[in-house]
Amino acid sequence: MKRFLLKLPLYIALIILSGAIVFGVYYLIVTAGVNLEEEKLLDLKSSVEICDDSGASVTNFSGGKTVTEFKDIPQNLINAFIATEDKRFYSHNGVDIRGIARAVFNDIKSFSFKEGASTITQQLIKNTHLSNDKTVNRKLKEIKLALELERRYTKDMILETYLNTVYFGNGCYGVTSACERFFGIRPEELSLAQCAALAGTVKAPSRYSPASSLEKNNERKNVVLKSMKEQNYITDSEYKNAVSETVTSIKDGNDTEKTYFSLVLKEIDGILGDFPYDKGKIKVYTFYSPVLQHGLDEIEESEYDFKLLITDKENRIMAYRATVTDGNRQTGSTLKPLCVYAPAIETDSLDICTPVLDEKVNIGGYSPSNYKDLYYGYVSAKESLAKSLNSVAVKILDSVGVNRALSYLKNTDIPVTDKEELCAALGVTKKGADFISISCAYSLFMNNGYYVTPKTVKRIETEKGTLYRYVKEEKKVFGADTCFLISEMLKETVKTGTAKKLAHIDQPVCAKTGTVGTSSGNTDAYCVSYDGNYTVSAWSGSKSGLMPNSVAGGTLPARNVSTIREHMITNGFNGRDIAKPPTVLLADIDRISYQKDKAVLLADKNSPKRYVLSEYFKISRLPVLRSDRFSSPSFISATAENGENTVTIRIKAEEYCDYAVYKNVMGKPKTLIYDSGVSGKTDEITDADISDGLFCVYSAIPYVTGKNGVIKGEEIFFPEFKKIKLPFKRLNGVFG
Repeated sequence: MKRFLLKLPLYIALIILSGAIVFGVYYLIVTAGVNLEEEKLLDLKSSVEICDDSGASVTNFSGGKTVTEFKDIPQNLINAFIATEDKRFYSHNGVDIRGIARAVFNDIKSFSFKEGASTITQQLIKNTHLSNDKTVNRKLKEIKLALELERRYTKDMILETYLNTVYFGNGCYGVTSACERFFGIRPEELSLAQCAALAGTVKAPSRYSPASSLEKNNERKNVVLKSMKEQNYITDSEYKNAVSETVTSIKDGNDTEKTYFSLVLKEIDGILGDFPYDKGKIKVYTFYSPVLQHGLDEIEESEYDFKLLITDKENRIMAYRATVTDGNRQTGSTLKPLCVYAPAIETDSLDICTPVLDEKVNIGGYSPSNYKDLYYGYVSAKESLAKSLNSVAVKILDSVGVNRALSYLKNTDIPVTDKEELCAALGVTKKGADFISISCAYSLFMNNGYYVTPKTVKRIETEKGTLYRYVKEEKKVFGADTCFLISEMLKETVKTGTAKKLAHIDQPVCAKTGTVGTSSGNTDAYCVSYDGNYTVSAWSGSKSGLMPNSVAGGTLPARNVSTIREHMITNGFNGRDIAKPPTVLLADIDRISYQKDKAVLLADKNSPKRYVLSEYFKISRLPVLRSDRFSSPSFISATAENGENTVTIRIKAEEYCDYAVYKNVMGKPKTLIYDSGVSGKTDEITDADISDGLFCVYSAIPYVTGKNGVIKGEEIFFPEFKKIKLPFKRLNGVFG
């Protein structure tokens, strides 16, 4: 044992030596024939050709040919990249041994291959010579080429080449393209904060670029600035000033960022990854429809910003136009069907005809008002949604439970948290939602309750073959019966509610409007419409300050949606109705019980049509009790009294109930003295023909005329009467 311990260091050394030899041999085999190709270093051939739904080419994006020389690159930008991407750039020979050791340790600790310890030199090689695959073989080739690059080029030349080829997202290759796209300036004009923002972008362009998210870009900018300060590239004062500067993008002034193609480029980044250099020229086939886009482009610009969107049933985006880029905003009442009414129907807490009292509410101190502070008393759930009544929405959300109701939205792209409050009933949530997300969420109502992730890209081709093919991604949110019932409610919104500007369209349309603002003015106005084939949505907002209160969801956005739908119909893009699932039935309910007693009863089978309401129900929610008012007619009350020479009969009956009054004099046949169905209803019937000394018996029979004919109720008999003079005697009877 002692001898073994003495030789242990030798054994370890032999093992390490053997491993090194094996690794060296493996390295030589893998990297054999791998050579640096200088012509690739600035070969900006990466390009994206975008085609429409028919396969015709419509536009092309490329890395561009503009190169910024090293002398024109701001020192702050160079320092920002070095501080973030490669701290020892000027001291290593292309490969950072310390960085590799740290990465290996972290990878072993996390049982992953997450960290690659790539220097800027290695990144340049990967971007221009290799793929983005995370494999040992690729890493070894990368190391060999990086070492060779460092032998041939100076550090400044490598850095210049890197900054002119690195991908910043949104089709931007190189710092020149990124500066022009994001800030509208040349690289030499960049501020310190903008330099940090660009350096922070390359870690994950689809997430951190200014065009993707200004919020995330600014967070990443501050991380870069902190690294620069810690490495003494900037002073405390410069750091504080740059952190306080909010970097904004000129994307609002760049048409490309507000078009359909901005959506395509962002989606490509997500599909191919943030570094699609190895793909070369790619051809992207999309769902873009030039005909539909023309309809959006025909919408006249006003003093207000707007966004317009058309998708098909499965959220394949067919046309898009905006005067500002998308971002999360409060959604107003467009959220009500999704977070209030659909969850209530899904949880069997509500039917579309459920009567709800519209009144001023105060729940735990939360007391929202209806529009113009108007309240309508009892209304149906369908009517409350059509009128977009805030008090009713809050009541329903409270009864379902906020977290329970909003949990359904977690399977859509609308961001919700576990800390939402009752104000969500009015479309006020912690994070809001972007226009595309709120619009596309409505497609689940036309898709049997499945939310399909919105897409623009149908297929991506390279010279080597198909790189990507569209596959529908869907998640179940609501049942098909819930979705059909919501659609019935939103048809009413078009007929009589806030979306009446679409009522003239001679095709099935469901719609909901939403408005965000105060009595001082509105910030956002929405109209989302759909049928069985397409969703068409519009948003309006103010370019500066507030819009007047007259610009609401039911005005300008609804008018734009109407114009677009007319264009679609003219060009053969016709809508269709939402198919009724077998789990939903149309039932007749008793109108009188519903309006008078707020009770939902099945209609009597003999009910005339005018006393019937037809409503859809889930089969599991069909009313159990049935009205019998047209099968067993009766009086509310019936009385008779004897005067000195007359008999007066007073009958009170329901509006639908008629009655016949009969007189039977002793020894004579019974005779009809009054029929309300012929003569009309009256408060009282007086008979002065009472024979002296003879008893008269009066009776009345209620009857109704229903769809199955005349049904008579039980005959009511009054006390016997005869003509008397003195003393005056009065007899009464109360029946019914």
